Amino acid sequence: MTKYWLNKRLSNEHKLKISESRKGQKRSEETCKKISESHKGMVFSENRKKNISKSKIGKKRPEMSGNKHPMWKGGITPVNKLIRHSSEFKEWRKLIFERDGYTCQKCNKKCVFLHPHHIESFNNNPDLRTEIDNGITLCKSCHMDFHHIFGRGNNTRQQLKLFLKNHKQ
Repeated sequence: MTKYWLNKRLSNEHKLKISESRKGQKRSEETCKKISESHKGMVFSENRKKNISKSKIGKKRPEMSGNKHPMWKGGITPVNKLIRHSSEFKEWRKLIFERDGYTCQKCNKKCVFLHPHHIESFNNNPDLRTEIDNGITLCKSCHMDFHHIFGRGNNTRQQLKLFLKNHKQ
């Protein structure tokens, strides 16, 4: 059975009254899913996006970080990722690039996507992870070539010397 007012165009005043009458009511999970499905694929105009953005200014959002975030999985970020995103690691990376003049040490390319490569492997030498002497600048292509030839995880200085000497591009 269709309600009479659903078939008519409602005035803004009428919509406001309906909205006010429903304040505080919780929707069922089924209703929330239906609403979510009906909104999928909607495209908003730039004007609508701006209005939505303006309407949110000054409104407090619930804290959504750490264990309060719905996607929280109990602090399971791998140690490797924590280290590689640390300020100490980022500083090491920057110093390696500066020392090598932002140039790949194999193909001598500049202005390419550069990678800092650990000479002695990252996972087997935790004490050398941020040592300047344990890094070299390689472009993305050369870095991928190195690991394609020598694998990952147990790399050594001898492998790097061999790579730089015998595999010149």
